[in-house]
Amino acid sequence: MDVFKHGIEAGEEELAPLRTQMLVQLDKLWRSGMDAHIEQLKAVFRALCMRISEQQARGEKGPIGYIHFSYLRSWLMQGELKYALEAYDDTWYMDRCECIELYECDWLYPYLDRMEEGAMAARPYTPNGAAFDSRTVRLREIVTLHQYVREWLRQALPQLLVLPEFEAVKRAEILRIRTGEYKDYSEQLWMEDLADKDAKAVQEWLEQKHPTAYIASDLRSLDLSGGNYADIDLRHSHCTSGNWSNAKMERSTCIGTDFSGSKLSGTNLSQSLLFDADFSSCKLDGASFREAAGGRQVVKDGMVLGFRGISFKDADLEGADLLYADFYNADFSGACMKGALVMSSDAHKWQLSEDQKRNIQWMVEDESGVPVPAGG
Repeated sequence: MDVFKHGIEAGEEELAPLRTQMLVQLDKLWRSGMDAHIEQLKAVFRALCMRISEQQARGEKGPIGYIHFSYLRSWLMQGELKYALEAYDDTWYMDRCECIELYECDWLYPYLDRMEEGAMAARPYTPNGAAFDSRTVRLREIVTLHQYVREWLRQALPQLLVLPEFEAVKRAEILRIRTGEYKDYSEQLWMEDLADKDAKAVQEWLEQKHPTAYIASDLRSLDLSGGNYADIDLRHSHCTSGNWSNAKMERSTCIGTDFSGSKLSGTNLSQSLLFDADFSSCKLDGASFREAAGGRQVVKDGMVLGFRGISFKDADLEGADLLYADFYNADFSGACMKGALVMSSDAHKWQLSEDQKRNIQWMVEDESGVPVPAGG
């Protein structure tokens, strides 16, 4: 076992550039479209939902509180990348009625195979003279690969959750959909909270700013305007069709947060992390995004931040402050940019129509470094 562990550690110098190369290749796959693989996932998810309904009809399983998409290291050791789709009632792991289907990510094999081959070629033996076990590569790099599977699952969920087989499933008041390692660490992808919510009570809860309590929360269709949510972590939360107008949200973490269809007029999101946030069809007039980040993808130590880019599709950004914001690759299609403040230096970096460019208030720095209207 020590040699096995040593093989992982000793090969890191060789694995790092191979991992970077794999991430570049995976990103190309991601951007070329992953919809082709969703149909197979739908079939497996349908089978899981029908199994749930059968167990519920027999009285063997209660309302579903958890659905897990978990990668299986035991299969990985045999050279196969399989995920278990499991359903539990609201007692979670205390639910002893097994409900499971398997999904094979065979479309990821070429990337894993190339990495293994590169690692074996670079270091066929460990410093102890033992043959380098390629299983060390698979076990180590599943974490890297899983990032893209996780984001693909996020992308696929809206299609899975409208399937009639899922709608027929009896669900608990709170349903959590998670992904990660089997019976180990997992992350929440989605939460459906059907409980009646008092907007004022939710606002008071959010203003307490607990470190991780709000991640992937269900905050849809709530009036949370005027709240003080500065420094809050709302990553991957569902905040659609809500009212966040005039809220203080500076320095917030809104990675992957879905605000689509919401009102955020006058909201302060300056210096916030907005990788993959969705502001499509939002009212953002007078909002501040000054020094917000989330445009350029960040890759560090095999971890990726920024998969899809920020969306401002069909949003109203009239008079918004976008100064010094990193919105490279953001989607501004159909967005109203009338009077929006943008640094002239960003004109060639952002994807803007000619009409949008004419309506923007371009800014430059004066001798003191203060932004002033260009040409004025």
